Amino acid sequence: MTLPVDSLCYFKHPEDSWLWGKVVGYDAKKKAYECQGVVEGNSKAPEGRRPEVMTTGKWAGGWPDEINVEVVKGVPDNENNIFSVREDIVYSSEYEDTHDLLRLTILHDSTLLSCIKKRYFNDIIYTFIGAIVVAVNPFNYRIPWYSDDNMEKYLEESYPIQKNLPHSWACAHNTYHELRMDRKDQTILVSGESGAGKTEASKIVLKYLSAISTRMSGVGEKEDGKDVRSMIMAASPFLEAFGNAKTSRNDNSSRFGKFMQIKFSDSGAIVGANITKYLLEKSRIVTAGPGERVYHALYLAVRGNGRRYGPTTCASDSTFKTLNTGGCVSNNEFDTGEEFDEVCEAMQTVGINTDSITGIWSTLAGILHLCNASFEKCGDGSALGSSSKASVAEAARCFGIDTDALGNELVRSIIQVRGESSEKRLSVPKAIDSRDAFVKRVYDQVFTSLVDKCNESLDVGECEGWIGLLDIFGFEHFEVNSFEQLCINTANEVLQGNYNVHIFKKDMDECRAEGVDVTEVKFPDNTACIDLVLSAKPPGLFGLLDSASALSKGEATEDAKWLADIAASFEKHQFFEKKRLARDSFIVKHFAGDVSYSIHGFVEKNADTLKEAWKDLILTSGNPYIKSLAWPVEKRLTVAGFFKQQLLDLMRIINSSNPHWIRCVKPHPAKKPMLFDGNQVAFQLTTSGVLATVSIRKAGFPVRLTFSDFNKRYRVLFYKATPPADVKERVVELLRLYGYNDKSKAQIGTTRVFLKQDVYVLLEGHKRVCTKEVAVMAQQLARVKLSRRLEWRPRLWLASCVLIQNESRLFLDKSREQRRIRANRRRLAEEEGRELCERHVVEETYERWWDETREAIERVGIWISKVGEEIKAEA
Repeated sequence: MTLPVDSLCYFKHPEDSWLWGKVVGYDAKKKAYECQGVVEGNSKAPEGRRPEVMTTGKWAGGWPDEINVEVVKGVPDNENNIFSVREDIVYSSEYEDTHDLLRLTILHDSTLLSCIKKRYFNDIIYTFIGAIVVAVNPFNYRIPWYSDDNMEKYLEESYPIQKNLPHSWACAHNTYHELRMDRKDQTILVSGESGAGKTEASKIVLKYLSAISTRMSGVGEKEDGKDVRSMIMAASPFLEAFGNAKTSRNDNSSRFGKFMQIKFSDSGAIVGANITKYLLEKSRIVTAGPGERVYHALYLAVRGNGRRYGPTTCASDSTFKTLNTGGCVSNNEFDTGEEFDEVCEAMQTVGINTDSITGIWSTLAGILHLCNASFEKCGDGSALGSSSKASVAEAARCFGIDTDALGNELVRSIIQVRGESSEKRLSVPKAIDSRDAFVKRVYDQVFTSLVDKCNESLDVGECEGWIGLLDIFGFEHFEVNSFEQLCINTANEVLQGNYNVHIFKKDMDECRAEGVDVTEVKFPDNTACIDLVLSAKPPGLFGLLDSASALSKGEATEDAKWLADIAASFEKHQFFEKKRLARDSFIVKHFAGDVSYSIHGFVEKNADTLKEAWKDLILTSGNPYIKSLAWPVEKRLTVAGFFKQQLLDLMRIINSSNPHWIRCVKPHPAKKPMLFDGNQVAFQLTTSGVLATVSIRKAGFPVRLTFSDFNKRYRVLFYKATPPADVKERVVELLRLYGYNDKSKAQIGTTRVFLKQDVYVLLEGHKRVCTKEVAVMAQQLARVKLSRRLEWRPRLWLASCVLIQNESRLFLDKSREQRRIRANRRRLAEEEGRELCERHVVEETYERWWDETREAIERVGIWISKVGEEIKAEA
């Protein structure tokens, strides 16, 4: 149906993804609209965008007199490009007040994006989507309601978080309490693209878990766990220094994956941790892209020159080729001598001794000097350049090895033929590759030793439960994508598959098992894309790459041969594409989007070959730490094979736990506060599965309760009616009483009841009303009974006292009468015979008196029993 002019709507915009505004015209021939949209928060948009400013009139709903608007022509007439919206919804405060996107009145890509955008410009950066937390990086750490001072409010709240704003604290809070209540291991998966704030989100979660475990621990455990918590927090600085780098998207981008298991005692105290690293980007040890840097630690080696633990031969960035490969040597993080000291202090906190710390920085200095070595052609091989001998000598001194031995290994290779060895001079390219492979392995061994030392100090082996925290590289799509990007994107693809299974597939399977109709509910399944890369039989991309690496002879044509193999094998695969004119690239259609990969270096990078002579040379070092870096002799897997093994192990751990998600979003590539790129945010929400999650969960039945839990939770709703005896019939009757027996609102399974989110909210409202009414009635009855008891007690005592007084008076009166009679009869006895008369009168009088007294006592007892029975009946 065509929207009339002046209709309020959301429409597709080339820069903001979706804008809300109104229809100002319609072209019937082209079936396209002309729309005028409001550009919110545009006053700080990047230069080059010049929106028309409308200064006349005022739109309804309290908009300011001057607003930024844009006129967009040619908006196609279909629901994917224009979406009608009610005026009362647009102008309501629902978007600012809705902390859970599942509760939005209108659920659409446009309304979700608008909600997140409006909250972002109001400095509300966290939003729930059910159990998922969406965190928009504010690039501003001074938002008052997210300061550490407010953490106490979350710590004081019970499970789950409802009173406080959405936050990563809330995710950590709920995860911790589920660990304690369910006695099942938990995992928090922090995901997002580079610069979205994954590392900071992980730190926030760690800090909160440390705080809440301290709060829940006993006095003795607080003291015992103090050092453990300090070491866990201290691990971050040096792991970031050695595993993070400045990229075009982020000043502190993680170039490795990290999975930390925080281990807890039975009482909920942190007792240890274990860290596993994944796929360190080794190419960044020796080179970086334009405007980027190699790893922070290599720059800190220069910043530490002359300081305690620091090398003494790294005076300036300009003297080292490696530090200048990206044309950028400065950074906002990990770039000062003070930060060098902080990293060293963190190393000491986790138990690394002073000799090892000195050895670490000496090793990095050796890497920098060795990377300065250049080679020149010499006959059929190569030789060190004349200007490189000093660099090699300095590197040898830093490594604690012989200078001549190091120089020889750089330009030669020992070949074994039929048990005999012969020396062969390496060509210049081969010498460079050999040198780079050596420094990459050494740096990787340093990083591995840091992780091992953390685990040695922190890991306690067995524990009562753990919370896993996964901080792994986000999806990457550059102008040139290589082997590293395929590994990174495959990891994200697998994690997305895990996400799909937990959020979509398991939900639908559960519905079907319960007999609930979900035929209209669909979810994205990327299993085929994962199999394209990781499948063993038939072999996927990695399997065929391993075969090519096993047969590699170092020839330049090996990458092209591998490309031909995969093109033939996956020609008809729905997630693979090789364009006819493309000779050095192929496309994988990932869940997050299509990525073109350049094949150059795939086979060699995967093989990661390194001659054993390098290890033998390391073993000759006079520095104990550097000597300990020698890698063990073992059958090495290819890089792809090792990565696949690690990835499968990680997924087994995650699948054995209860997952939680924090989806980090970067609002704008400029990395500045109060800038919002709608297209980029919409893309991230799509690739992270957020939009699909909301749509499908809203369309389905997100609330599921067993019959017993449902009846237990809502039994108060039957306080005015008699519930059926059968638990299932009780559920059916309750839904009928409140008008929710329509299948579009709720469905009854074999063991559970499935509810729409809005029905659940309404039932909770009914429950609160009924609980209040029942509580008021109970209070009224209690007050009546109590007041009656308090009223009858003094009345009973008063009546008893009066009765006793009356009977006593009667007794006394009768006594006086008896005395008078006895006196008269005594006088008579004196006259007629004192002894005989007095005996007769006494006996008669006594018998009569005793009979009357006994009757009076019996009447008092009967009255007291009757009053007591009345009081008991009323109570």
